[in-house]
Amino acid sequence: MPSAPLSSPQALAQALEDDQRLLLGIDRLGPAGDVGVEGGLDAGMTGQRAIHAYALLARQPFEAELEAILVAPQARRQGLAARLLTSLIAVARQWGSERLLLEVRADNGAAIACYRAAGFAEDGVRRGYYPPLADGGERVDALLMSLALD
Repeated sequence: MPSAPLSSPQALAQALEDDQRLLLGIDRLGPAGDVGVEGGLDAGMTGQRAIHAYALLARQPFEAELEAILVAPQARRQGLAARLLTSLIAVARQWGSERLLLEVRADNGAAIACYRAAGFAEDGVRRGYYPPLADGGERVDALLMSLALD
């Protein structure tokens, strides 16, 4: 896993150098929900274009893992995460993965709804896994979810 936060340019650069990871992104928003390049990103794209949404998928021996999916605040509620997720599921199937795994903050209702709509089911909980978002807050559980791909 990249050592830098997954939303940083350094993490994107590391992911682009890793042949066991795939970085997909959406770099252009147009009228009526039209989106631009959705597909593998390259190092030149990350430096030249604003990326509105991206997802990082890791290939494991028998499974694939969604390591990150991020949508810029100004681009949310437009279905970009669902589009990326659909593409990631197709890639994981092409890889021959048996399952697609992910974890998500239990307080991220929008993401959980997106994953459930795509067919993901909850497999377990990591209690108090994530640190609080604000000082003095409580730690947040991580929900473990998966989608069977066979």
